[in-house]
Amino acid sequence: MGQCSPSGRFLSRMEPRATAQTERKGGIGMAKIAIIGAGQVGASCAFALAQTGLARQIALADVREDKARGEALDIAHGAALLPSVRVEGGGYEVIDDADLAVMTAGANQAPGESRRDLLQKNITILRAAAGEIARRAP
Repeated sequence: MGQCSPSGRFLSRMEPRATAQTERKGGIGMAKIAIIGAGQVGASCAFALAQTGLARQIALADVREDKARGEALDIAHGAALLPSVRVEGGGYEVIDDADLAVMTAGANQAPGESRRDLLQKNITILRAAAGEIARRAP
């Protein structure tokens, strides 16, 4: 089932819906999507997103800033084969003014660590990331 955008253009279910913010930024779709966490899930998510053309800019943020920059450079290396998208990586500063934030960060379970202890670690990570998202991309 489809619907009409504010500009009257018919959108299918798979197309991004225009918002006042995206229309101010020059068209339909997300202008900037932030991915928090540059591990296997975050890097794969950023690569898949770059292939779709849904974002004009992808910001890959991680507390390991070099890891995020490296993953972003790997994706940007194939830019000739991707839709037009700018990919950047670094610390939380790269998520400034993002239209959407995707949380993929989390800790791996250490040998002998209980699931409850792992949950506590991941709650701490989530709270820290949520604070940064609220401050930088409200």
